[in-house]
Amino acid sequence: MNKVMFRAGQSAWQGMLSATLLLAYAGTTQALPLDLGVPDTEVRFDNDVRYNTGIRVQSRNDRVSHNVGFDESDYSFGPGDLVTNRFDLLSQLDVVYKHDTGVRLSGSAWYDFAYAGKDVETAPGNEPVTGLPYSSLGAYPNNKFTSPTSRYYKGPSGELLDAFAFTKLQLGPVPVNVKVGQFATYWGEALFSDGVAYAQSPTDGRKALSVPGTQAKELFLPVSQVTAQAQIADDLSLGLQYMLDWKPGRAPEGGTYLGVGDFLFQGPTRLTIPLATGFAAFVPRADSVDADNHGSYGVNLRWSPAWLGGTMGVYYRQFDDVNPWVLGGAPDPTTMLPSNYHLTYAENERLYGFSVARNLSGVSVAFETTYRRNAALNTVGLAPLAEGARGDLYNALINAIAYSSSNAIWDSAVTSVELAATHYAKIRSNESVFNAEGEACTGGENVGCSTKNAAAFFLSFSPTWYQPIAGADISLPVVFTVGLAGNSADVATSMHKGSGTYSFGVAADVLYKYNVNIAYNGYFSHVNDDGTTNGAPLVDRGWLSLTLKASF
Repeated sequence: MNKVMFRAGQSAWQGMLSATLLLAYAGTTQALPLDLGVPDTEVRFDNDVRYNTGIRVQSRNDRVSHNVGFDESDYSFGPGDLVTNRFDLLSQLDVVYKHDTGVRLSGSAWYDFAYAGKDVETAPGNEPVTGLPYSSLGAYPNNKFTSPTSRYYKGPSGELLDAFAFTKLQLGPVPVNVKVGQFATYWGEALFSDGVAYAQSPTDGRKALSVPGTQAKELFLPVSQVTAQAQIADDLSLGLQYMLDWKPGRAPEGGTYLGVGDFLFQGPTRLTIPLATGFAAFVPRADSVDADNHGSYGVNLRWSPAWLGGTMGVYYRQFDDVNPWVLGGAPDPTTMLPSNYHLTYAENERLYGFSVARNLSGVSVAFETTYRRNAALNTVGLAPLAEGARGDLYNALINAIAYSSSNAIWDSAVTSVELAATHYAKIRSNESVFNAEGEACTGGENVGCSTKNAAAFFLSFSPTWYQPIAGADISLPVVFTVGLAGNSADVATSMHKGSGTYSFGVAADVLYKYNVNIAYNGYFSHVNDDGTTNGAPLVDRGWLSLTLKASF
């Protein structure tokens, strides 16, 4: 497998994650209050039951589907097939005493009939370099899904999500809100791109791609931690976070419909490298090299002076990354090929940030900028090193949320836009494997080489009509995201020039309890002759989704 193909699979899902955070339409959850007869105690038990189905609309792109690095995912379902046929349950229990002390427990369960009894599919015929059948070159043993893939894609399975306690303390004149347990934290003003909250909690990339429309703050996975928020003055607050655990981000697994590399991430067991006629090498996947399970921390100070009419924030965080490098083991002395491939996570990155947000003429506007020191950088795949390239990054973004009132066209509308940019300023270590123009990457932007600067644009627009049908509000959500210039240099490579996603559809909120959403979800990117892409290898996997949700 050449480096070009490897780069396309290694980083593309992370670039698309920022885009798919836009594809959102979440219904209103109706809390069910429970009366336990305990004075000053409020108990709520919320349940969301969701059915999600989707049909592949696009035909396969021959260049993508016959690349041995992508064929299993692209052939997992054909045009007209159901790519998901899934039931989900999300339950949440809140017990609150005197409005400021309590506990929360939440969990989810799922089952997807589309993956029931399903084996891994490969392209028909023979792979052109080796002449061997594609079926003999798969990333899964005997073309059977492994336990991690089966658990998260088929089920039945479930997991505990939030499990925390909270209270309000009084330290002299200063009130302090404290949370302890497993939950997610999100700082800063970013809506859809990397900002202050980068890697503050791991993200669920599987859900982001397979459930269009999930908002950014709903995709952060809970991690054990302690946080405190002290109201030092009426216009000044101090926030603290200390992590008691670490978890990696989740990514779409190879061989599933929205997988972006057949050999990635936790499910597949080997990487195939075509060598010559009749010969292919198989590199086994080794255990991941995880970060420390505690010790990341952060502090923020937020000030809301009357003269500003908004809020300024300054932030400092030291953390371990949740997005991986894909590195290789020591070369085999006989073949000089990597002895294995594995995921490795950078430790001890530092982030300094500043934000400001305020309302301007009815529009909520925010600006945020960060400096990340010793950040994990985009690295050539299978580099035989203990860690990948590291360096310093500057990021900036500006966003706006506008609410439109009734006019001749709609009853209301919400528009969210964000413009983000990034710049790498310095390479601190392992420059020889930095996957950037002028460094270890050749071929330019179209094969995924990182550039000095990059920028991306995000748009979400949703007009709504109230009760055009008795008991139902109707909206037409539209989302669009695109890389405007360059390819970002961070390990997540979240921006790719000319690559992006889009979604459009119709949604109904019925009786403020039931939600129906129909949407077409598409992806675009430059496709190279060998089937690799700059960013989104899902260019031929556009699909139509239907989501039904009931809240009680």
